[in-house]
Amino acid sequence: RVHGAAASAAAASAGAADHGASPEYTRDFVAKVDAFRAQLRQQSGETLIKVKRNALFEDSYNAFAKLSPQDLRKRFRVHFEGEAGLDYGGLSRTFFFEISKQAFNPYYGLFEYAGASTYTLQINKGSGAIVDNHLDYFRFIGRLIGVGVLNSKLLDVFFTQAFYRRLLQLPPRLGELEAQDPEFHQSLVWMSENDIDGVIFASFAEEVETFGVKTLVDLVPNGRSIDVTNENKAQYIKLVLEWRLLRCVEQQTGAVLDGLRDVFDPALLRVFDAKELEFLISGIAQIDLDDWRRNTVYRAPLTADHPVVLLFWAAVESFSNEQRTRLLAFVTGTSKVPLGGFAELYGSSGKTKFTIEGVGGSPNQLPQAHSCFNRISICSVPPPASRGKTVYDVFREKLLYAIEECTSFETQ
Repeated sequence: RVHGAAASAAAASAGAADHGASPEYTRDFVAKVDAFRAQLRQQSGETLIKVKRNALFEDSYNAFAKLSPQDLRKRFRVHFEGEAGLDYGGLSRTFFFEISKQAFNPYYGLFEYAGASTYTLQINKGSGAIVDNHLDYFRFIGRLIGVGVLNSKLLDVFFTQAFYRRLLQLPPRLGELEAQDPEFHQSLVWMSENDIDGVIFASFAEEVETFGVKTLVDLVPNGRSIDVTNENKAQYIKLVLEWRLLRCVEQQTGAVLDGLRDVFDPALLRVFDAKELEFLISGIAQIDLDDWRRNTVYRAPLTADHPVVLLFWAAVESFSNEQRTRLLAFVTGTSKVPLGGFAELYGSSGKTKFTIEGVGGSPNQLPQAHSCFNRISICSVPPPASRGKTVYDVFREKLLYAIEECTSFETQ
């Protein structure tokens, strides 16, 4: 999301400006959802499950396991045993909210918090050592996601971008690793950009720890005996990314996709990007702009009344809620705001408020995001007006370009 990505994005932006191109920022999410839903084949009739609130997780798992794919594709309804309420949509909405708190709770061992985050989840690669039939549970998770999407019911859960990209069956990218292990991500970025001979000593193997027992996994045959050098470091980075983001949770991800496939073809989701898929599954949170501003800190030379900061907030005020959500995800790695608001944002070292940092360089450079620190770096000199556009117009355009397009420039 940063580092090499920002330089490439800036170059691309400058190139577009040189050719008079004006990037379009049209992301009609509603239109995409409509197109997606038009391809779904919901069966006629209803499927009713009965669950107890005090045994919601196991009851739901058992109920979903008994349903055929045809049943899963019908209109979903739920009955809470011992309660008189009829489900006209409200109870099923409550069901998905409540089951989210349990099915995705790290206590059960299927998922874990990503890095230092306490609200963004990833698949627990050690789930098989904790839950005997863990793949059956992951298939249930896939069915749960699919039925929620089919019935326009939201789950109260937010995953890493890597998880959404795996549901879209996209290859791993270096930027995805930042949420999982920011220090290792930074070391790989440094490795990709610098001479490592005599500086970094690594082999084509990964150390894996399970319940305190460490083992080596070869990334290639006899990889532990092959040193990483300047000549083969690109291959090493590719293989270690595949291991950490794909292979080590391949079975679990496959089971989620199998469960999703019981409801609809996962290929239909490819109309969305990873962030839009998050919106589809979990909704778009309404962002409190006043709370955001109150809980933002500035790093010199920027202050609350600096011209660049005023431009930033003027741009954010003009954004739609979806664009604000994308900006938040660009800078923090997730579109989710903690229950306590922006004051409760966490970074790699604990509570870390949203930070706007002024940097040197060209005023035409794109903003850079450092998601492990909840920090956005912006040139402290406002950009010049250009081709009939005001300073504000140019600044807003560059900020939008960064949050909408920078993922396509991530270091591979």
